[in-house]
Amino acid sequence: MAATAGSLVLTFLLFRALGPALAVLCGVGLWSAAFVAGLLSGAGPKAAQAERERADWKKAQAYLAGADAMARRLSSVRMPDPELRPLVELLGMRARAYVEAARREKTRDPKAEDAIAEGLDVINLYLRELDDASTERRYELADDDRVLQAQARVAGLLRDKAAQLERATEDISGRLHRDDGLSIKETV
Repeated sequence: MAATAGSLVLTFLLFRALGPALAVLCGVGLWSAAFVAGLLSGAGPKAAQAERERADWKKAQAYLAGADAMARRLSSVRMPDPELRPLVELLGMRARAYVEAARREKTRDPKAEDAIAEGLDVINLYLRELDDASTERRYELADDDRVLQAQARVAGLLRDKAAQLERATEDISGRLHRDDGLSIKETV
């Protein structure tokens, strides 16, 4: 674009001084020289790559803002169940660590963001079940939609989501996974 703009300006400036034919010839010559220089130096592909990375990062920032909002929501959840409370805190901590690592490295992992959202959904479902159970006890209603082993199932899902986030954070940060590090130490 700069070569085209420069050649048009040059053509316009030289139009009166050299005449139309020479002015167009100089403009085309400048454009051709700039084009060839761009190809030989690799400036064009580098500029295109830089623009693509900028656009990708701009898109990634929007996703990371959503993940950050979900991580903050996780941090503000008041889990009444004392056995699940540490798992909710762990998920919130790992979600924040993922967002920080992704911003630092200017990248993202959609699976990690899905893990944050799914963890929040599981917590909300469990809290809704606790609320329904409390209402049924208070008004002496029959529990017709009971969730069997809800606490154990939620605990398993939260552990799984926290592990996914830890793995994604390690991948983004470029750190070795603990099990890979141990395997290397064992073989050395």
